[in-house]
Amino acid sequence: MLIRPARITDERALQDLLYGLSNDSIYRRFLCFKKRHPHEEVQELVNPDYEQNMALVACVPGTDEVVAVVRYDVVPSTGLGDVAFVVRDDWQGKGVGTALMKRIREAAQARGLPGFQADVLVTNKPMLDVFHESGLTVQARLEGSSYHLELLFPGSEASRQAALPTGAVHA
Repeated sequence: MLIRPARITDERALQDLLYGLSNDSIYRRFLCFKKRHPHEEVQELVNPDYEQNMALVACVPGTDEVVAVVRYDVVPSTGLGDVAFVVRDDWQGKGVGTALMKRIREAAQARGLPGFQADVLVTNKPMLDVFHESGLTVQARLEGSSYHLELLFPGSEASRQAALPTGAVHA
């Protein structure tokens, strides 16, 4: 599979991906059932600015057929990238999410982000596994039917702060 930055010409292939997802995959990705993916939504996915947001697609080699996408948007209050993935049903369980995680992490670290955050349904074990097997420190907080995760990059200021004992002051 080829992993590359999303580009504006991926709009149709990304719509095909989103409209081809099972209801279960749609719910796991968007935390609700969505029947429509309007032009504006898809345009946002394929037109990242590479500073405040980044999107990568996984394609079938030799084609522009998109089988997965990952995107992060920087949260101004924390500096963390709010990251989300979707993998086409017939490509799930084949390491696509893991490969995308590795590449999006490299991109985020190169841009100086301290880590990621994500909201993942408690029942979405495959996505939780991708995060827990990423090699990053994962902090999870249960919020209803989902976990709010923070994944901190080694050496980032956020991971140093997280490692401090309660009540410690970072100088």
